[in-house]
Amino acid sequence: MQISRQEGGDFGIQRLFASVGAVVVPPFAGWLTLVASRHCHCMDFSPAFYLFGILTVLGGVLMYFMDIRVKQPETHIFRTMGIVLRDPNVVGFLCAVFFSGAAWGFVNGYLFIFLKDDDGFPQKNDDGSPVVTTTFYLGLVNGAGYLAGIPFLFFSTKLAKIFGHENLVATVLFAYAARFLIYSFTYNPYLIFPTELITGVTFLVFALMPQFAVKTAPKYMATLMGLFGAANFGIGGGVGPLIGGFLIHGVGFRTTFQILAVSMAAIGCAYFLTFHFVLKRLAAQAQKPKSPLIVHKRDTGNGNGSIPPPIQEEPAEA
Repeated sequence: MQISRQEGGDFGIQRLFASVGAVVVPPFAGWLTLVASRHCHCMDFSPAFYLFGILTVLGGVLMYFMDIRVKQPETHIFRTMGIVLRDPNVVGFLCAVFFSGAAWGFVNGYLFIFLKDDDGFPQKNDDGSPVVTTTFYLGLVNGAGYLAGIPFLFFSTKLAKIFGHENLVATVLFAYAARFLIYSFTYNPYLIFPTELITGVTFLVFALMPQFAVKTAPKYMATLMGLFGAANFGIGGGVGPLIGGFLIHGVGFRTTFQILAVSMAAIGCAYFLTFHFVLKRLAAQAQKPKSPLIVHKRDTGNGNGSIPPPIQEEPAEA
């Protein structure tokens, strides 16, 4: 984000390249794992870990030579957190990001287990070969979502200007609800592949978080990004799999997906309505200037209807 601001770039387009890598690498890693497993007649995931290590080292070397200028770290963290959390719109956006992160964490943790273990899917083809246990197919499923996210990230800034950050975050929650509902009624494992195209909408949240921070309080952008990252990837990403695991253990995968679909739709509606009927009004009231009760208007001649400061009355002569 700092480089985008420094160079005058678009963060959504910068974030797009992460999706390009996620489209290419998972199928490739899955193919390497499949080849290695054929030679040892067991599931050998070592090529994926070796690939991860190599790419991590290369990324670290590239970052070492990059010119990144950052501000001095904030010394009064809790004070700045208190300042930004006084804004009701920030609190509402933070809650929406948390639930988005919970859904993201649940999908990342359990989608592949669902594909491989759910009794609703046929586990064997007619020739006895496994249906979706190939790591290459699972990599394609993962890459399909990132591929669909590329156009959304590319146009994220324009979409935010047209529809607003808050409306798009509500759309992300509705997209998760649609994904969960489709999962619950899918009995052909290969139909999961086109369903993952909805993931492109959910990836918008990764670009919306820094954009919202810059729009709302650029002075405290680092604090806001820390809060949003913790809510989405940290707390939300941990709570989602935790609650989802308990639900799967109790009622199974498909009922869990249906429960989460209803929950995400309800949360999305609640946030959408709260923003339009409560948060927008509070923001409008907060932006009203605190002016004297009586303001004398003058025609400035510029035709824009601006209101200059009150006229100072001249003292009457004796």
